Amino acid sequence: ANINKTWILAKLISQEDNEIQLEDMDEQHNVYKCSRKEVRQFPTPNIQLKRGQKFYTLWYNVNDQQWMSELYPCIAVEEYPNPQEPESVVVRARFEEENISYINIQ
Repeated sequence: ANINKTWILAKLISQEDNEIQLEDMDEQHNVYKCSRKEVRQFPTPNIQLKRGQKFYTLWYNVNDQQWMSELYPCIAVEEYPNPQEPESVVVRARFEEENISYINIQ
């Protein structure tokens, strides 16, 4: 089962009683509005990641066109533009439980 997934960026603001609250971000900052049950994406993200910054990602399952429930804690290592897709950015991130991976955030 080959599953195509896309990383979506979110900032964690609080986590109590297994209920995860994610910050609502406007278009001038990070342009994702996220909760555990819903993610709304604005058309053109403006993503600024500092080295060492902690952030969380959500999977988007392209096959099912559904948001997956898992949140992945990450630490940004570096970021750079994606030449193939000028409106997206590639983030080289270290997952807290895995090795370093490249995340294409669109």
